[in-house]
Amino acid sequence: MPIVLGALFCANPWPLTILAVIVAYIGGREVSGLLGQDSSAAGTAAAFIVLLFTWRVDPSFIPISAGMFLFGLLGAWVGAKQKESKMMSLALFWVAAPLIALVQLRNAGTLHSTEFFVWKVPALLAIVPLWGGDTAAIFAGKAFGKHLLAPSISPKKTWEGAIANLLACVLVAWGLGALIDVATVPSL
Repeated sequence: MPIVLGALFCANPWPLTILAVIVAYIGGREVSGLLGQDSSAAGTAAAFIVLLFTWRVDPSFIPISAGMFLFGLLGAWVGAKQKESKMMSLALFWVAAPLIALVQLRNAGTLHSTEFFVWKVPALLAIVPLWGGDTAAIFAGKAFGKHLLAPSISPKKTWEGAIANLLACVLVAWGLGALIDVATVPSL
């Protein structure tokens, strides 16, 4: 965890980019192994995809990565159903796309800093609210959870925990946005 935070707050974009490439390699190997494919080639391909879309800062890659993620999800789903499908190669985008978006989001707001560390990183809005939401879901689910959300998929998740997760995510994002000077609500 300290390595991730150090790379995220470092003003130089390369530590986070290199970390994203390494994570893409490992994730690509894992996904391809789960789908019964050659894992080393898939890991290399996922790492290359991340490097290709993060070597230069271009915020337009952030929405593009959302589409890439959906194609990757489709490829993983079809690949799990049909073991010989060519669409399984799209599953690499399922791994690479969130990493591309994170690196681009981090670099878009902090690239021209002259400091060694940058504390007001917009990419925190993609990470910290999720931590707050998950923490709230655990506590609220244990304290108030009575109505199961999807017992066949996850037997301990409750509607009360899901609502607490949503509320905490919104509140943490709003507070963090104010702290790092990023508008979380569009101005009218």
